[in-house]
Amino acid sequence: MNFTKAYNNIQSITGNKNISLLDKFNYHNGLVETYISNELEEQNTNNLKIYIIVTSSDKSSESLKSITTVQRGNNYFIHGYWPEQSFLNVFKTISTDNKITPFLEYWIERMQNINIVNLKDVDISYIHNRIKSVSIKNNMGISKDAAKIYPYSLRKRAFRKDNNKRDSIRPAQQKKIKDHFGYEGLSILESSIFTVRFTDDPLKQKTINLLDLPRS
Repeated sequence: MNFTKAYNNIQSITGNKNISLLDKFNYHNGLVETYISNELEEQNTNNLKIYIIVTSSDKSSESLKSITTVQRGNNYFIHGYWPEQSFLNVFKTISTDNKITPFLEYWIERMQNINIVNLKDVDISYIHNRIKSVSIKNNMGISKDAAKIYPYSLRKRAFRKDNNKRDSIRPAQQKKIKDHFGYEGLSILESSIFTVRFTDDPLKQKTINLLDLPRS
């Protein structure tokens, strides 16, 4: 889904500064919170992060979705993947005719039009605590590996001297890559020497540009 206008608008709001913001609205009687943070890193590098937390219509459960952007030239895209461990918790709230596309389209349009006046300034520690709390609840009862769904870094695949080839990307890893970066992202990685390392901590998620991979 094309996220270019929304991404550029959010970047124009956050700028090159430390900032943490909240947008809230109701959808099908549920609550949708969008947390936007930019935490400057070394050499004033921007680290823009966007998270959605949906509270179900009956207020019995919550679900966390982090937004992974895929850059293609000057355009940015997101995939409609929703974390499986909490998807059913909020499906009735965010679905229309058993589809979540209308919700995502509405959310993207909202992000295209938000401005600093509409957003609430919140402390970054509040965002961290809120996201961490929902993440822990969503991951209860699942394996450590299954909880690792947030892109964190690139990792070189092991090289096998016996066949002079790099290890293939495991099927479970392939699925995670497709969920976040699509089939194109998986194809790019399979043609390279890298794979993506995932973490179970949503706060450690990083933006990874698969179209600009290092040569080694």
